[in-house]
Amino acid sequence: MTLWIATSIGATPLLAGTTIDASFADDGRLTGTAGCNRYSTAYTRDGERIAIGPAVATRMHCGAPQGIMEQEAAYFAALERTAAVRFGERTLTLVDAGGGDLLSFAEDG
Repeated sequence: MTLWIATSIGATPLLAGTTIDASFADDGRLTGTAGCNRYSTAYTRDGERIAIGPAVATRMHCGAPQGIMEQEAAYFAALERTAAVRFGERTLTLVDAGGGDLLSFAEDG
């Protein structure tokens, strides 16, 4: 299972000092860390099409860096809007129904 590290939400880079990651398991589970909280959700994939369900997350509140909770909320919202996946060389991009980039990831390692 590959660990993907988020590099941006839309065109916005992640806040300095934060890490968002994602692991897509073969059994249809997506798990990771959203910067502050751990999360889990279900996904289905058919070729390049992908649907990601609402995430269940721990309920910690992180106060630093400023904006981390807003970034986490934006990440979860983007996951739910995902309609397709695009792979590059050691990169993964989740896109919306119109083809716009929602989340960009780089392969860990």
